[in-house]
Amino acid sequence: MNQPHKEHRTYAEQVQILQERGLIVDDVPAAAHFLANTNYYRLSAYSHTYRLRKVDGDPAYDERLNEFIDGIRFEPIVALYEFDQRLRELLLAALESFEICFRAVLAYHAGKRHPHIHLHPELLNETFTAQPDVNDRQRLSAYDTWLQKYWARSEESKEAFVAWHAVRYDNKLPIWAAVEIMEFGQVARLYRGLELTERDAIARDLGLQARTLASWVAAFNGLRNTCAHHARLWNRTLVIAPAIPRRSSVPGLDHLHDLDNRSQKRIYVPIAALAWFLHSRRLRPDWLGKLRTHILTFPDDKVISLADMGFDDEWDSLELWRQ
Repeated sequence: MNQPHKEHRTYAEQVQILQERGLIVDDVPAAAHFLANTNYYRLSAYSHTYRLRKVDGDPAYDERLNEFIDGIRFEPIVALYEFDQRLRELLLAALESFEICFRAVLAYHAGKRHPHIHLHPELLNETFTAQPDVNDRQRLSAYDTWLQKYWARSEESKEAFVAWHAVRYDNKLPIWAAVEIMEFGQVARLYRGLELTERDAIARDLGLQARTLASWVAAFNGLRNTCAHHARLWNRTLVIAPAIPRRSSVPGLDHLHDLDNRSQKRIYVPIAALAWFLHSRRLRPDWLGKLRTHILTFPDDKVISLADMGFDDEWDSLELWRQ
């Protein structure tokens, strides 16, 4: 049976609801001010962990009662929210460097095959360009769909270099220019559509195997979207987790194999992968130190810990974090 719709509440009433559910609020005006600038429902993503578990609840949804665990205060929940906010900022910076580097390396190696490889389906993987095996001739191949989106991006672009190529080169951007107007998801799809020779060359340049790189690109694309939309990150179970490289193939990441299944789907794995990547490419040399310092500020208490993010007890002693 459907529940009655909830009514609008003032900020003061929202604070009162939290108090009635057992949350200790020492400074009511400050709490109301925070909610006014953050949104009650957004904060609930962080206060959820501090509520009592529903005994007969569905474990897949981590169902909780409305009541808070005894002794929980408003301030630690805000501290967790602000920790997560800063974590997203740090990851967005690292993801920016990965994305730019990946575009550059892809363009370099793919451009060796042909400057306009993205416009020549005969140079791409057959699984990418093959027409669907159906009677409906209107169905498009994965490449046809990709190309439609590419041309749409080209037409929508306001970049001067796009207009220049439209006039001087019949609107045919070479791959090293084309990657700059593509959405990252389009670059990722193009990578998977390249022949194995090009994919292997790109992956080797980045110190990975082709399958591992494809997994990282997909995972980082999803992670970037999560960060860009300001969503809860700290204890999220990743829908797409980056593949863990084979043992001994990537220095510094072998310890990821020792994590349990739960931890391998938490945020620690992409954080460690980004830390290795930035160090190996000599990008953002101060990032690792900033990230490590920030992780050490995690507001752990009797309810939450770094284990909820996939970190183990010995993470800070690993060589990866001491470089």
